[in-house]
Formats: sequence, C-alpha cells, structure tokens
Amino acid sequence: MKVLVVSHLFPSRAYPGSGPFVRDQVVELAHANTVTVVSPVPKHRDSRRVEVELESSEDGIRVIRPQLPHLPVGGRLIGPWMWAFALRPFLHRESRAMGGADLIHGHCAYPDGFAATRFANQARLPSVLTLWGSDVLVHGAMRLDRWFVSSALRRARAVIAVSEQLGDRAISLGADESRVHVIPPGVPYRPIRPYDETRAVLRIEPAEVVIVWIGGLVSVKQPLEAISAFDAIALPQSRLVMIGDGPLRRELQAAIRNSRSADRISIMGHLDREEVWRWQCAADLILNSSRSEGTPLAVLEAMGAGTRVAAYPLPGIAAAVGAANGGVIADSATPNALADAAIRALTANDHRHSLATNARDRFSIERSAASIDDVYRSLS
Repeated sequence: MKVLVVSHLFPSRAYPGSGPFVRDQVVELAHANTVTVVSPVPKHRDSRRVEVELESSEDGIRVIRPQLPHLPVGGRLIGPWMWAFALRPFLHRESRAMGGADLIHGHCAYPDGFAATRFANQARLPSVLTLWGSDVLVHGAMRLDRWFVSSALRRARAVIAVSEQLGDRAISLGADESRVHVIPPGVPYRPIRPYDETRAVLRIEPAEVVIVWIGGLVSVKQPLEAISAFDAIALPQSRLVMIGDGPLRRELQAAIRNSRSADRISIMGHLDREEVWRWQCAADLILNSSRSEGTPLAVLEAMGAGTRVAAYPLPGIAAAVGAANGGVIADSATPNALADAAIRALTANDHRHSLATNARDRFSIERSAASIDDVYRSLS
C-alpha cells in the first residue's frame, strides 16, 4: 500500500532523539509498503533549524520536513488550524507524487493527527491515527486542546493505541470503540551485549549496582523524583546514571548538588541509541519516574536486554512489565514507593536471559508492524 505518514516526531539531524519509536515503526512498515514521511519542523529561533534537510532519502524512505511557523503565545486556539493549513499543500503534493496515497497515517492526535485526519477527509482517503501518550493523556485533558484531539479521533477510520489505557482514553474522548486497536509499540531489538563484558568496557566495578534513568529532562518525565528515589534507595555501592537532556538540566544539576548521593549521580546528556543500549545491557535496574506515559520505549528496550525495571504505577508500563515479568511496579506514585520497588526488583531472582526472551517475543518490531499492516489492509 502507498502510505503517507505525518509526524513531527520523526527524528532528524537537528533533533535526533525525537521519536525514535516512530522511525522504527515506519522503517519496518516500509518493508511491505511504499511510505513517504511528512515531518513538519517548527521554526525555532535557534541554529538547529538550518541543520534540517528539507528533503532526504532515509533507509529508502522519502522524508520531507517542511518548516512551519512556530505557534505564537496563546496559539493553542489557532495553532492546530495553522498547522493543518500549512501542511495541506505538502500532503497534497506528496500524495500526487506517490501516484495517489492509499491512506494517511498520523502519529499523535495533537497537532499532527488533527492536520492528517482533516486532510484525509478532504482527499476522501482513509486515515489511521496512532496515540503515543501525551496527546490524549495531557492535551486531551486540557480544555483548549481537547476539541482538536476529539476531532482527530472522530475522523480517523482506525485508531491505534499503544496501551489499553490510551485506548480507553481515546474512546472517552470520542473515538468509535469499533475502530480502536490496541497494539503495543515494537522494538527493533539489537543483539544483547554480555553483561560482564559491557560493564568492563564502561569501567563499572564488579560490585557496583548501576541504576539507569532514561528520558528527556522535562517535567512529565520527573527526573527530580528519580533523584529523590535514588537517595531513598541508599545503597552505598550504587550509582545513578541519567541519560537524556532538556530544559530541566540546570535544575537537575542543582538538585544533584544538594543530594546526599551527589557523588554517585551523573548526567550523561543525549547519547546515540547504540550507547544507550550499552548502558541498558550493563545496568542492574532501569528506573522510570514518569507519571503520564503510554508504554515507553526505554522500558521495553531494557527488558529486551534482560534488565529489570522499577516504575510508577502507570497502566501502560504495568501491562508491559507484568506481561514480561520484568520488574516491580511501585505501590504509589511517590519517590519512597519507587525506591521500595527498586529494592525489590534488585533483590529478585529473575534470570536475565528469560526476561530478555519474554520481552523480545512480545514486543518485537516485526510483531507490532504485522498487526499495524493488518489494520492497513482492513481499510483498503
């Protein structure tokens, strides 16, 4: 099928860490379909915009990145309309270049999904909308944004939710229940790096307990609570490695200086995926402190490396960890409860090999893409 994908999350050289899960899915789906990606880039006043290639071929996939106006202050009322209006000529051109797209696939209900489903209706094409978390959990809860989210959900011929929680939320926001498909995100698992050898490469002492936190340094990921939880774990031979970057970096650095575990916490910044994978294979535990999320890729990757997880009680994470028996969910969303979960996970007797095998069987990118492809075919 000829699929036109709309997603501002598709990674670029300027924003390499933006939505690798979208890229993984698109690359896998392109094995059986002709795919073009339209990935709008807001015009920020920084140097990174000049690094964005307007047109490129990546893994054999045509990618165009139109630079759209950055939303003004108060732009939540008019921003999605501006986004949809500015994207329409690009979508029309790329559909024609494909010889007529068979369907439009938007990622995130806001703002991409609003633009994608609106164009699809105007072009009389079926549309698929994938929900990743913040679109329905955050924007769907905001009075000004909810109408746009609901409009996209009502227009989509098929809605793909990466967890049961997101599927239920989509229905409550107006999606037709018969059109909602729960398909867990897929991971293109790399070969497992041997635990001891990888730790030696990273210069980790044999007795050291390495806890890794992965995510953007933004409020929804709650990196500050990860530090509080690590303080409460209070293992003298433990170390917290935080991988990621973002606007909270200075605040996080200040919190680390004031922490009683300051000498055992490090911020690695943004790392490429191979380096992140190395740390996931070498870690004793992955700590997840998000309070609003679907099913995070870092959790699924970690379990595929054989590494246990401790996380707040989010439905998407609980379903994934429970299904693969990969860790412990905290009793409540507090740093102390997360610390208790981490200690229980660290003392569990789960075998790394069986944990990795279970996760890879359930969350492989091949399995996820095959289910999405079935949704595509049902609309043809």
